[in-house]
Amino acid sequence: MSGWRNKGLILLLVVAAGWASLAQNQTSKDLKKKEEALKNDIKTSEKILSETKKGVKASQTQVAVLSTKIRLHEDLIGEYRDEVHRLNDVIAENEALVEALENDMQELKTEYSRIVYNTYKTRHSHSRVMFVFAAESFNQAYHRLKYMQEFSVYRQQQAATIAATRDDIARKNQELEVVRAEKTELLDKVESEKSVLARERNNKSKTLTSLKSRQEELKKELRKKKKEASQLAEAIKKAIEREIAANKNKVVDVALSADFAKNQKKLPFPTESGIITGKFGTHPDPVYPSFTIQNNGVDISTTKGAQAKAVFKGKVSGVFIIPGSGKVVMVRHGEYTTVYSNLKEVFVKMGEEIDVQQAVGEVLSDNDQSKLHFEVWKGQTPQDPAKWLFKSR
Repeated sequence: MSGWRNKGLILLLVVAAGWASLAQNQTSKDLKKKEEALKNDIKTSEKILSETKKGVKASQTQVAVLSTKIRLHEDLIGEYRDEVHRLNDVIAENEALVEALENDMQELKTEYSRIVYNTYKTRHSHSRVMFVFAAESFNQAYHRLKYMQEFSVYRQQQAATIAATRDDIARKNQELEVVRAEKTELLDKVESEKSVLARERNNKSKTLTSLKSRQEELKKELRKKKKEASQLAEAIKKAIEREIAANKNKVVDVALSADFAKNQKKLPFPTESGIITGKFGTHPDPVYPSFTIQNNGVDISTTKGAQAKAVFKGKVSGVFIIPGSGKVVMVRHGEYTTVYSNLKEVFVKMGEEIDVQQAVGEVLSDNDQSKLHFEVWKGQTPQDPAKWLFKSR
């Protein structure tokens, strides 16, 4: 019976090791995707920062990009730390599995020693033959002989299985040690970049100081931007209200609305490259906290000449100009509306049916700063776009 218990235990351990291996591979793939995405965003932020620095004066965009870049580096370090910790846990689990298998192997060896010893003690008595011939019937003798043969084969197979499994897990641990060493080395490199982060924080501090030295000029600019943002919000709100009123007797495309709703956290980014530097909602200005910013969407800093792209299929429901906010495109998706503003050029027209990722316009560049303002509305209620996009940079 102990043999069968051992066999069952080994089977469970092997199956568990298999599942752990699959889970580990999937987790590694997911983490690699996250790492790659963060690296790409860091490169994008560096490119955007390089473009914004072409301007003579420091800007709030530089502060926002620097803040985002610092956060991205910190997120990357966090991902590497999580990876190393996860690998440590997996290695510990595998070492425990190897130890359990080695205990089974030792038990098996002890059992073999006892059998060999007993066989040696009874080698002249022909105990095996006598065991067979002591049967009460031919059928019983046959089954005893068959049992002895199967028992011997089973023990050999069991030993081979345990040894193979143990060797396999030992190899797996060696592989994991290599991966962990690589990740630790990579983490050390990222940790060494803390000096780079310190310089970036210092640059951010200098930029803030430079901005504050132009206090009156900046406050005037902030008031202007606040007014422009309010005008944009009011214009979009009225445009949506007019459209709802004009279509009150028409049936809303329920299927399109449902499709859009199902894609929460899955919508593609509205620019090919870029990072969110202005968040949704009400929050204090990073330079002058006494100034509050009300944002019905997100501001996406991108590279010069970037195109704004539709995040979902729909119908162009609005194209207009807002002073200070450039040209604006609104796209209807059933009861949902997406808004793309601060455009230099518009590539679509009113009533046009457009597809996902179709370019709707070119982002306006002002003082070497390219920034798309993007909004998502459900009916007359603004939504946080960051909760809809596949990856909020």
